Amino acid sequence: MPTAERVLIIEDDESLRDLLERTMVAEGHEACAVADSEQAIRALAGPGFDLVLSDFDLPGKGSTEVLQAVRARARDVPVVLITEQPQTDGLAAAAGQGPTHYVTKPVDLTRLRDVTGRALRTRWFAKARRRLVELAGDEAPAGDVASLGDRFDSALEKAYMLCQPIVRWSTKSTFAYEALVRSKEPTIPHPGALFDAGDRLDRVMEIGRRVRHLCGESVGKPPDALLFVNIHTKDLMDHVIFSPDAPLTRIAKDVVIEITERARLEDVPDAGERIARLRGMGYRIAIDDLGAGYAGLTSFASLEPDFMKLDRALVQDIHQSNTKSKLVGAMLNACRDLGVEVVGEGIELQEERDAMIALGCDLFQGFLFARPGPPFPTPQF
Repeated sequence: MPTAERVLIIEDDESLRDLLERTMVAEGHEACAVADSEQAIRALAGPGFDLVLSDFDLPGKGSTEVLQAVRARARDVPVVLITEQPQTDGLAAAAGQGPTHYVTKPVDLTRLRDVTGRALRTRWFAKARRRLVELAGDEAPAGDVASLGDRFDSALEKAYMLCQPIVRWSTKSTFAYEALVRSKEPTIPHPGALFDAGDRLDRVMEIGRRVRHLCGESVGKPPDALLFVNIHTKDLMDHVIFSPDAPLTRIAKDVVIEITERARLEDVPDAGERIARLRGMGYRIAIDDLGAGYAGLTSFASLEPDFMKLDRALVQDIHQSNTKSKLVGAMLNACRDLGVEVVGEGIELQEERDAMIALGCDLFQGFLFARPGPPFPTPQF
C-alpha cells in the first residue's frame, strides 16, 4: 500500500491535534491538521484527501457540515470521527454521509492506527481498481465503486420482502415468520450482493432503514405469529430504529429483532443500553447465525437474547456428525437452562429435523417446511 496518503485532521484541542498529527506522520502519511470546521472546509477546497480524521463535537459549523463538504468532493473518502460518549442522533446523521468510522475518547493509539489503517486500505483498493479499469480502456465492471452507488440506490428503491415460516414441531403450528429482503434490481440479484454493496459503500444502515420500513408498512403483523426482522449491529446506532413514529415500532410487541452474530457487537458504543431501549419498546431479541460469527458466546452473554438461531453450518447433516450433535446438544441444554428458545435454521432433510428433535429442539425453519414467499406462506408438516 502506498505511504503518501493524505490525511486531514480536524481537532480543536491543540494537544490532541498535535498527537494525532504526529501519529499519522509516524505511520508514513502526509498530515494536514486544522482547528475547526471553517479551516477544514477551506482545506478541502485544495488537493484531495484520502482520509478525514475529525473530532465529532467541532466548534463552528460542526462535523456534519464538514462531512457534507467531504462528500461533495468524493463519496468514498473514509471519515474517522473521534467521539466522547456519542449521541445516537448525531452519529446517525454522520453515518448518512458515506463511509464513517468511530474512535472513542480517550484515544487509544493502537485502536486509532487499526481503524485508520483499515479505512485507508479500503480507499486505496477502490482507487487501484478504478485505475486498472482506466488502463484497460474498458467500461467499469459490475462491481466498480464508481457505479455501485447508483445501483445500490436502485436496489433499495426496488426492494421488497418475502417471508419464511418458523414452525413449532410439537404443536405442528406456525410460531413466527422471518422477513427476508429481496430486490428487483438485476445487477444486485440477491441479498448477499445487496449487503456486500452496502459494506463496500459503508451504507449498511440504509438497508436496515428500508427493511424496517417495508416490514412495518408492507408486511405488518402476521396472523397469530411473531415477525423476525434482521438488523445489522450498525443499525443499533441509527436513531430511527428508536423512533416511536417508525412503522415497525407500531407492532414492536409482535417483533423479534434478529442481530446477526457475523458482525462485531463490540464496535457499537453502549450496545447493552441500546438493546435495553429496544426491549423497553416491546421488541424481543434474537441472535442470528450463532456459530458463524466473531464473538460467539460473548455476544450471547451481553445480549441476553430471548431466542438463539443456530447457523445452517451447525445443522447441515447433523444426523451424520457425532461432533455436531454433541455441540448442538450442549447449546440446547444451556439455552434451556437460561430460558432461551432455539431455532434450528436451514432444515432441508427429514433426517436433520429428526436429529434436532431428538436433541430437544422444537422450533425449525428451512426449505423442508416452506420456501420464502409473499406474506405469509403456509408451512408443510
